Amino acid sequence: MNPVAVEAIYRAEYAVVVGHLTHRGWPLCAAEDAVQGAFLQLLKEPDVRHPRSWLTLVAWRRARDAARTERRRREEVDEIRLLGYPDRRPSPLDRVERLDELQRAAVVLGQLRPIDREALLRWSQAGRRHAGAAPLTRNERRRLDRAHMRLKAYRAA
Repeated sequence: MNPVAVEAIYRAEYAVVVGHLTHRGWPLCAAEDAVQGAFLQLLKEPDVRHPRSWLTLVAWRRARDAARTERRRREEVDEIRLLGYPDRRPSPLDRVERLDELQRAAVVLGQLRPIDREALLRWSQAGRRHAGAAPLTRNERRRLDRAHMRLKAYRAA
């Protein structure tokens, strides 16, 4: 349909069709979305004899389909909850325990000598080593062992 004609129909019929849908029980935002979608569809239609009736019917169907989709989505979410799939978010207690563990680790790492911290860093990078990574030297290996022993003592405490 001609965009100029659709603009004239929009000015004349938009409020009427939205009012009709809200009168039939649709929330205002859902009615407005459905009517705007109907007008977009009107642009693609070659010939419409009774635009108000056509818009009302198309907008009603769009609002109904949107409501059904939303209801199905909610039902699926409820079904997933009923099946007992675990919630991947940590509980508040787990978050507090993790924060406490991180704070204690920061204290232990702060007690390490800088050279031991560097050895620990090199070791952690070696775990994800790439082809060009240099191997650890004997001294670095000893420092790493000392750092590991301190971290084990921290975990035991």
